[in-house]
Amino acid sequence: MFRFITEDYLKDLYRKEPFKEFKLNENEKLTPGGRQYLLDKGIKINSNLPTDSKKEEKRNETSIEETKKDSYKIITYKCKAIEASFLETASKIINEDLNLAQKLIDLGREIKNIREFAEGKIKLESNSKTCDIYNEEIEITDVYIYLKNSKQILNLYILLCKLNEFKYDLLEKYENDELVKDILINLENIINILSMTISKEIGG
Repeated sequence: MFRFITEDYLKDLYRKEPFKEFKLNENEKLTPGGRQYLLDKGIKINSNLPTDSKKEEKRNETSIEETKKDSYKIITYKCKAIEASFLETASKIINEDLNLAQKLIDLGREIKNIREFAEGKIKLESNSKTCDIYNEEIEITDVYIYLKNSKQILNLYILLCKLNEFKYDLLEKYENDELVKDILINLENIINILSMTISKEIGG
């Protein structure tokens, strides 16, 4: 019967006495969370199992992915900031327009999916066909402040500008990165949905 070594167990063990190497016995198995914890800490996994060489090779591949994830940290924190902005805007308008607030919450979840993809937690599905491409460039000027729903329009426009800024940051910093191309497809879809939402709010 296998004994599963969990992340919580390893954390408790490390708090009691930090270690640089963890010995895995024949009747023990690391959970995915436990293995990830050791990799994040840079702790060597010492196993005498017959398949150890193959496991070591696999760990090396995982470490390369970990290194790559570090280069995506800027994406992670950009996404977190944008997620918070979507929630903040939704909280401002939820009493006036519940449906619009819910749409913003849903779009914020799409941004969260992008973040978790950059963190290596999930696979990202391409949503390029979720909505039609919205080609019209939206520009909000002082004319719109006289509209009854001007606050909603301005808050939506701020979100749109943040998304476009994020998009061009990705294009500049991660040129020719295939994974980022997947992110851009999903990001463009979110931008299109938000653009059409703004157009609807201003009567377009």
